Amino acid sequence: MEESDDLRKMLFMRPAIRKDMAEITRLVKQLELDSLHMHAKEFIVTRHINGVLVGCARLKPLGWDFYELASVAVDQDYRRIRVGWNLIEALLHHRQGLRDIRLRGVWAICEKKDYNFFAHHGFLPCREWFWPRSLDAKIKQCGEKYGEADLLVIHYGSLSL
Repeated sequence: MEESDDLRKMLFMRPAIRKDMAEITRLVKQLELDSLHMHAKEFIVTRHINGVLVGCARLKPLGWDFYELASVAVDQDYRRIRVGWNLIEALLHHRQGLRDIRLRGVWAICEKKDYNFFAHHGFLPCREWFWPRSLDAKIKQCGEKYGEADLLVIHYGSLSL
């Protein structure tokens, strides 16, 4: 545990900038996550003080009022020290420029085995009639990759059904 505490002290988080995008794209593709239509303004990154990209996550606009939590990626060497957890917390609670995100709504697609991780952040499963239709194509793509029975569409906000 001491080692992970020492390592955490050497990490810092900040909004992504355009120069980060090549490394973000590499990490996201390496983990076979959604790499389509990525823009620096959607991301927050965690870096080691030596400059190495450790992790990233983004809020992807789904329309004028909705977002998808996407591309949550953490380098294998930095897992189990709350990097992903802290990235999600930062996006949901501290992201500048988004007013009252709980009312706007954030969706995510996850494997059922990972649901508890998201539930601790306040995400709840939702029914098909509740999610934005703009998620349908991605849900289908993820279903083909992971198997529809293993997926959950989850929602963070004031109305989770």
